[in-house]
Amino acid sequence: MNRNLRGIMNLKNAGFSKVSTFAIVNSVLWSGLSFSALATPHHRTIYADDTSTASANCTYPDGTTPADRPELHCYDPKQFLAAYGIEKLHRMGITGKGQTIVLVDSYGSPTMQQDLDHFSDTFGLPRTTIQFVYPNGSYVNDVSDDDKTGWAEETTLDLEWSHAVAPDATLVNVVTASSETVGLAGFPDIFAGIQMAVKQFPGAIISMSFGTGEPTFESSDIETYVKGSFHQVFADATAADSTLLSSAGDTGSTNIGSDQQTMLAYANAGYPATDPLVTAVGGTALESDWKWTPQGTADDYWNCKLNKLQNCPSDFFLSILSNHFRRETVWKEDWAIAAGGGGVSTIFSAPDYQARMKQSLRKIANGYRGIPDISMNAAINGGVEMYTSFGGKNVWSSSGGTSCASPEMAGLIALAGQKASDELGKNVSIGYLNPTLYSMNKDDFYQIKPRDFGVNKQVVINNDSIYFSTALAKANPSQVPAVAVPGYFSTKGDNFASGLGSPKAVRFVFDLARARVKRKRHRI
Repeated sequence: MNRNLRGIMNLKNAGFSKVSTFAIVNSVLWSGLSFSALATPHHRTIYADDTSTASANCTYPDGTTPADRPELHCYDPKQFLAAYGIEKLHRMGITGKGQTIVLVDSYGSPTMQQDLDHFSDTFGLPRTTIQFVYPNGSYVNDVSDDDKTGWAEETTLDLEWSHAVAPDATLVNVVTASSETVGLAGFPDIFAGIQMAVKQFPGAIISMSFGTGEPTFESSDIETYVKGSFHQVFADATAADSTLLSSAGDTGSTNIGSDQQTMLAYANAGYPATDPLVTAVGGTALESDWKWTPQGTADDYWNCKLNKLQNCPSDFFLSILSNHFRRETVWKEDWAIAAGGGGVSTIFSAPDYQARMKQSLRKIANGYRGIPDISMNAAINGGVEMYTSFGGKNVWSSSGGTSCASPEMAGLIALAGQKASDELGKNVSIGYLNPTLYSMNKDDFYQIKPRDFGVNKQVVINNDSIYFSTALAKANPSQVPAVAVPGYFSTKGDNFASGLGSPKAVRFVFDLARARVKRKRHRI
């Protein structure tokens, strides 16, 4: 399944699609951090250590901490909402009332309702009853393998974090009985589910935390499905005033190939984020009330691990607490071989709304659609907390990936929909987002600019390339590309690493609602 790290960087599942756990899990990763490149859901999860009592930067609600990862940070809803200013909207009574968010997932989670209830109770959120759509008939995930378990985690992330941002929105979960991996696999069921949801819930916000690299489609499938029946489902959704969101990916400027194991050795973009009717949500790395101060480079770090050297630079992840500090960079975590998805489609031409991009980007795109459009936090170090109980285990963990960013953005769009509805005196939805998004004021977004870190500023984060070294490629050929794949640079203003930036919640929601009100009144 092509799960991008788009949201659940459960340190178990990671990738732009779901795939098997690679050799790197056993040969390179350590300290409880498992890593698998996925060709479907976009997330990676960090699990707790039940016996850990050591002090850590992240402590889950049950008192556990990330297994052997004391340097990692995590956000609970209160911290996350404060970092983006969303809590100010909640205090105004803007909580998503009257709006519907549809989360689309393969397999779903067998304990989704009870897990969402526990998550809500823990963090003081209102309980809500999930509605389900089953395109293949009623289905219960038996979590009998890693793929189904990964999707159960993905589903949990989607529901819990869209609810955290928009606690009074109606939640709908589309659950298919097949796995979305690479290429066409799983997509027919997913689109059947979206089609059903659009008919039952017109005007809903539809979030898709999965994807596959465009090169994994056969040319005939592109014409028949990607540009044909699938695009028509999106067109029908847009006509019904729905908002379409998709994670942009977790493997930077490339994706997993058709073998579901090896990263493609050339730049490519992920679908469905590349469809012009979809808003592609990329990834940032958010530091809020803490500051990353690495004391070594990624080259130092991987060289030490690969060669099993003594006295490795354990302070590579060093951070310090810093109240009222806030910084967002492009999401690029070389220690996990993860980065926010971005790039240029080879299937879809540039939409009219991207004619407003700066000329240098239009030159790179060369007449084709570029992604992402907007971004939110997707970092593993700074992931979001989630709760699951399937398999008879009550587990708190934290997740990163653009699978986090898409449902979070869905919640924010729900807040804007409520604001517009309140002003109009009747319930409306935001609808097709991209044309409005590209016409918004630049002050509605945090600008994601290049940064350098650490001693002598030797760590530079300025693009979304996947970490590459010859030694690492040789040791783990299925984990990294055969050659370095250049990333897209994070520059001031819009770019193909972080899009327009991340939303300044209050300004973004108010301006988005204002644009919707103006459009509705004009129609009347």
